[in-house]
Amino acid sequence: MRVDRLKRIAESIPLTYKMAVISVMVGMAVWWVFDYLHSSRQKRMFEAFMTERLLLQDRQARTRFDNHVAEYHEALKIAVSHKSFLAYLTTPAFAKPPSPRTLEHNKLPVWLPAASPIRNLAPITYAVLTNSSGTAREIYNNSQGPVPQALLSLHETNASQRLIANIDNKPFIIVSESIRSPKGTKLAHLVFAVPINSDFPGVLEGNPSDIVTALATADSQLLIASSRPGEIPPGVSTKELEKNYIMTGGPLPDREQSGLTLRFLTLMSKKEYEGLGASLRHKDRIQRAATALAIIICLTFITVRITRKISKMTLEIASACEKKFGAKPMTHGRGDELKILEEQFHNFIYEIGGARELLKEQAEMMLREKTVYLDNILHSSPLAIAATDINFVIKYYNPVAARLFGYTADEVIGKTVMEIHTKEKVEHSRFEKAIEIVKRENLYIYNVKVRTDEGFRFLESRVSGIWDKSGELVGFVLMSNDITERHLAENELMKIRYAIDSSSDAVAMADLDKRHIFQNRAFSDLFEYTVEELNAAGGPESTFKSPEVAAEVFTSVLQGHPWTGECDMVAKTGRVFSTRLRADAIKDSHGKIVGLLGVFTDITEQKRIEDNIKSVARFPAENPSPVLRVSKSGTLIYANAASSPILKLWGCREGEPLPEGWRNMVSDVLSRQVTREIDVECDGRVFSVILTPLGSSNDVNLYGRDITGRVQIEKELRQKQAELAEFNRTLEDRVAEEVIKNIEQGQMMIIQSRQAAMGEMIGNIAHQWRQPLNTLGLMIQDLRHAQKYGELDETYLAKSVEEGMGLVKLMSQTIDDFRNFFTPNKEKELFSPLRNIRKTISFVEASFRNHNIAVNLDAAHDEDIEGFPNEYSQALLTILNNAKDALLEQKPQAPRIDIRLIFENGRSVVTVFDNAGGIKEGIIDKIFDPYFTTKEQGKGTGIGLYIAKTIIEKNMGGRLSARALKDGIEFRIEV
Repeated sequence: MRVDRLKRIAESIPLTYKMAVISVMVGMAVWWVFDYLHSSRQKRMFEAFMTERLLLQDRQARTRFDNHVAEYHEALKIAVSHKSFLAYLTTPAFAKPPSPRTLEHNKLPVWLPAASPIRNLAPITYAVLTNSSGTAREIYNNSQGPVPQALLSLHETNASQRLIANIDNKPFIIVSESIRSPKGTKLAHLVFAVPINSDFPGVLEGNPSDIVTALATADSQLLIASSRPGEIPPGVSTKELEKNYIMTGGPLPDREQSGLTLRFLTLMSKKEYEGLGASLRHKDRIQRAATALAIIICLTFITVRITRKISKMTLEIASACEKKFGAKPMTHGRGDELKILEEQFHNFIYEIGGARELLKEQAEMMLREKTVYLDNILHSSPLAIAATDINFVIKYYNPVAARLFGYTADEVIGKTVMEIHTKEKVEHSRFEKAIEIVKRENLYIYNVKVRTDEGFRFLESRVSGIWDKSGELVGFVLMSNDITERHLAENELMKIRYAIDSSSDAVAMADLDKRHIFQNRAFSDLFEYTVEELNAAGGPESTFKSPEVAAEVFTSVLQGHPWTGECDMVAKTGRVFSTRLRADAIKDSHGKIVGLLGVFTDITEQKRIEDNIKSVARFPAENPSPVLRVSKSGTLIYANAASSPILKLWGCREGEPLPEGWRNMVSDVLSRQVTREIDVECDGRVFSVILTPLGSSNDVNLYGRDITGRVQIEKELRQKQAELAEFNRTLEDRVAEEVIKNIEQGQMMIIQSRQAAMGEMIGNIAHQWRQPLNTLGLMIQDLRHAQKYGELDETYLAKSVEEGMGLVKLMSQTIDDFRNFFTPNKEKELFSPLRNIRKTISFVEASFRNHNIAVNLDAAHDEDIEGFPNEYSQALLTILNNAKDALLEQKPQAPRIDIRLIFENGRSVVTVFDNAGGIKEGIIDKIFDPYFTTKEQGKGTGIGLYIAKTIIEKNMGGRLSARALKDGIEFRIEV
């Protein structure tokens, strides 16, 4: 009871309050964990940091100390090389014998330069100048007491040096330098001595405010100098300092020390150390407290947002229940929003369950209705529709399919497509291809010719996939449309198109926007334009020489009036020619004009003849051909001298009437106003006589041409035609005989091609075997050496046998590959062109590598194609071998063969390019002819490319072509 009561109390408290308490608890826990873990870690980091800092300051102080000692030594070297010092050494005063008593100076002597670099350093306490024998001549004393006697013994060294020495129980920096003549004779020796105390540079300089630097003796551990003498005076022991200071230190940098060992100390007050640590810990605690507070605020903010979202969600669910299901909303007081949402959600689920059952009943009813509709639609569809599962078992078959394919639904339902197709053989590869295309593109379209009881029908079939909810292919739908009438209509259109294309007249069509849309072959030959080129040049109007005539033609036709007449046209090259144009409108079934049609007859030659005739008519007497003029009544008005054979035939002279038949022809020409031509045989010669009406005078001119030679040729031609007819009568037997010969010759050429390819393959096998044979030989020799030197044991032998058998297996596989290559395929099959290309390259790879020929393959995509894979490889191998021979003959700088595989319009396209240089223009068209070769005598049969073209085009229905490029030849295989 108490638990239930506590549970009710907890549920009555809003979620915001509960989460606020939880947020505070989480924030405090985070703060405590961070404080516990981070404090110890921070303490270790602080100690490590301060230790490293003291060590760094110690190293820097020792370095500064050593640098100042070095500066004293450098200053000494500068002093002894100063001109005033050297001048003093040459004075008589220095050269005379030394006196028993050393000369002592309390002021700067003359032999020390007044402006020397040492003035920036601590004052020099003592400077001793000795002569060449080491006797102290002069001493500079800058102290208040006497010169230590121990200092006078330092002149005994002859070397340049610097050291730390104990003089009268005080540490001194001693630097000395010898002065020698140019011949190397020692002239003098100079020594500087500086006491090490708190005034010494390098001890006081460069220290932070909280760091103290000090020097102490290594043996007595007493301070002799510090950077803060007021705080840490000299004479204090290091043990006393350890009570109040953190201390680190080490010996001075390596140098000579005489009777005294010093060490550097770096110190920090423990009070300052602990104060700095406490300050850092305090700041860090403040940061952690701020972090915990930020977490509490963020959690509280998130809780408020979530609570609002939950409240909003609760209201939306209640509203949805009321709007969608008509449920009365539940009433809730203040309390835990999650509990309220849970209750509202349970109510929502309950309402959804009820609605789901209702929707299920409605869906089943709609499904039954849709099934009836769908069945009616499929049964009334004009398409033949069949559905199968993934194994091609027929599940649905509509009446149109039954009528079109000749099987009832009862005969095919439950059976596979392969079992039903008994009228024609259906290859399994066709089904595999359909599955592959449907999986990739979801649609496979093909045309097929089927035999029915009514004869052959042409069908356009579409196969699409049936997919389940998971996207898995579970079946197929076949929809076939009877396109027999369309197919026949297309054939008729093709015939019409062929007839138009075969016409000697140029035919062209344009749309209502005067854009060129069609032309036949005669138009292309006459105008020298393609459709695209003519539109780019300005359209059909640009072919008229006269823009006015073009405007007249188009205006007349667009108004529905045909136009006929002669006009001059301009070809693409600028050539002007004369045509007889017949232009008319193209109309649809409703009589609406939809385009323009033009038929052009080239009358350029006719115009030329007429012009010649007119030229002849202007000078009849001088003309070597007959020229006559006849009146309307048929009376001969004029005849030139060349007309005598015709006059002799007629039996008339000028002023007399022509024979009756000729008078009738003259009357007909005048009445119809047309030109007529007739052949006349007279006096052993044949004349072609042209009758031309003269409109102004109603006379007729007759122009004759001697065509005796042409008639004789035509006679001989008729005789040859008769002989040809006789030859055709006996041609069938000859053709059968030649076909047998060609078949035998083709088989022989194929055998020769295979033998040539086998020869190439034997060479390739040799290249393939050369390296493994060499390796096998080395392994056998290695076994002998291993046995000789006692290395041959069971493991060594087993490893050698395994490697040797691997090489033998590789060589055996090579033989199998080449043997399978020469096994022809009996039936077409689906194969990968990319795999065949790679296999073919592997046959010749070793040979090509041996000749430094690079083979580059570019194939971004691969699809299976149908054909004979081995024959396909043979054709490709022939092209590769020809490319290799060309490269070896031409020897380009970087010989290479580029192979590229692409797919265009559902066909595979393989291009093979070699950079062996170009080929003559006349040769490229002959390279596929049998027995044609560009190689030297005895180096080629000329049948390889012929056989390759036969394989690709006749056996596989593809196309093999070649074209000359700048640097070589490119072969193109389309299948």
